[in-house]
Order: sequence, then structure tokens, then C-alpha cells
Amino acid sequence: RDPSGRKERRSDGRNLDLRLTRYGDDESPKPVYSGRQTSSQTVKMKKRLDPPKPKIWPDMKTFRSLLQEESDLRLSILGDDWEDIVRQESDWRLKLYKDWLWTLHDGIGNPIVESRSDRARR
Repeated sequence: RDPSGRKERRSDGRNLDLRLTRYGDDESPKPVYSGRQTSSQTVKMKKRLDPPKPKIWPDMKTFRSLLQEESDLRLSILGDDWEDIVRQESDWRLKLYKDWLWTLHDGIGNPIVESRSDRARR
């Protein structure tokens, strides 16, 4: 490393601008931003139980099977090179849908229209 901490001479003789890199545990230069990350680098989903079966929306089992079918179709078109990206997106969409179903089940804030039981309590 350069004592100024700004440049490093690479084995091919070129200088590497260190202001654009970070160093990992093994001291190898890593890009500051990489749009494509391996699945081990992504934050793991917090495990949460499936919500109760909703009245109108597909339940989690149905949604998982539909998501799997869509992922298989997309990979048949895109090819295996996209497997990590499709898997990450599917995991993200599954978590988002699960959170949505929990939100529907738990509700948010006070109801807009007061129910009869709420009026009776007052």
C-alpha cells in the first residue's frame, strides 16, 4: 500500500485508486458498491410463522407454489446464470407477501368506520 493510503500498485503494474475500494477481512480490494451480490452477502430473512389463512388472498402455501412456477418459467427463459438473482427476488417477494398478510390480519391503527361493538363500549 502507498503510505498516503490512496494508491496501490497492482501486480500488473497499474495503480489502483484505493479511495474507490474497501478492504475485506483478507485485505483484498473490494468494490465500494456491487449491484450483484451473492446470496451469502444478502441479509437473511427473519424467520416468521406463516399468517392465518386469509379470506380473500391466496394463502402462503398457494403463493409459494405460484412463485415457484413463475421462477421456473423465468429461469427457463433467462438461463441458469440468473438463478441467484431470481432466488433473491423470490425470497424478497415471499417476505413482502407474508408481511402483507400479517398486516391484513393484525390491522393498522384504528378502524375508519366505528363498529357497533365499539359504540356500545362507550
